Amino acid sequence: MEFTGTTYMVNGANYSVTKDDAAYLLMNGISVLPSNSLGDTAADLDPFTWTGATGTYDFDLLYQEVNGAPAVLQSSMTVTPEPGSLFLVGTGLLMFAGLVRRRLRA
Repeated sequence: MEFTGTTYMVNGANYSVTKDDAAYLLMNGISVLPSNSLGDTAADLDPFTWTGATGTYDFDLLYQEVNGAPAVLQSSMTVTPEPGSLFLVGTGLLMFAGLVRRRLRA
């Protein structure tokens, strides 16, 4: 599986990825967290400290389930939603508020 997006990283902050098989984290195409446990069956924590500049970065988190269920993949990074997604959510909330207001008037 491949997860992509953007995230805000802070210089000197500690982050982690917990996974049970193979996971690779790339930030702007540069390997930050290569998998060191290909084929593990138990979940392990891979911590890392961000040494790059503070800012927003594109990320690719590649995960491969090798040994069957259960699959474990967790990250402490905060994902920044795309502006288009925020617009859609905001528009939906406004429409919902309008419908509720219309029903309350009736």
